Amino acid sequence: MLEAYFAELETAIRDFPYTVSYSSHKKFYNAEQGFIKGTILLQDESILEFVEVRGSAGKLKYR
Repeated sequence: MLEAYFAELETAIRDFPYTVSYSSHKKFYNAEQGFIKGTILLQDESILEFVEVRGSAGKLKYR
């Protein structure tokens, strides 16, 4: 469940027309809890860093 969500998120990042490159790191605590963090380089050379913590109740924290 969580792996599929993170895969969908990475697909959205990769397919976004202004994405030049991205890197991400995922950590799974169990099938429903974990986090993903990463960096996205956009065409205008701006950088977006993100973190999302997921739990059994959904999004717990993000920035």
